[in-house]
Amino acid sequence: MNNKGIVFDLDGVLFDTEPLHREAWNNALDEFGIDVTPQELMVWTGVPCQEISVELAKRWKGRYSSGEYYALKEKHFHRIISSRDSLFPGLAVKLEELASNLPLAIATTNTRVNAELLLVKAGIDRYFSTIVCYEDVKNHKPHPEPYLKASGQIQVKGSDCIAIEDSPSGCSSSRAAGMFTLGITSSFSSSDLGEANLIFPSTPEACSWIIKS
Repeated sequence: MNNKGIVFDLDGVLFDTEPLHREAWNNALDEFGIDVTPQELMVWTGVPCQEISVELAKRWKGRYSSGEYYALKEKHFHRIISSRDSLFPGLAVKLEELASNLPLAIATTNTRVNAELLLVKAGIDRYFSTIVCYEDVKNHKPHPEPYLKASGQIQVKGSDCIAIEDSPSGCSSSRAAGMFTLGITSSFSSSDLGEANLIFPSTPEACSWIIKS
């Protein structure tokens, strides 16, 4: 492994926001008078909210548009993240150490607005050279484009990067981009992250492994 850069996912890797996305969806759908099970909410983990909104508009055809679902969910998500600290504990110091030696990037299915809100609020935006967001690519995870674009923007070949991911689609994306992938079991079990090269229970522990390596 020849590590010259690190590309992080955002939700579930830098921030414990997957439960907050589910909470925001639950609040929004309650307002729309739509019931979804906790199991359905879990299935949406790691899926772009734009795609979920399109699916909801198809499922309950004629009730609301995909844009209405998306707008209300995002309204609730912004309210939630503005009042809570969601950065994983102990991660900031690890990022500072890594960023002093390697270029760091982010490849996320979240929007730039959300990514920047989270990063700035947590005070860690300065550690990342580039952020590739939902609107920056045509093909989303599990396609390799997000990770290839992120590595290209830090001018490091995919095969020379480490990726840190928490979802099956994210692991597929980073592996297809040629990256050595560390899976984090914050959102899925280790068996769900089978494409990851190594599995860690938390991102700070994955970062410690990189630092020691």
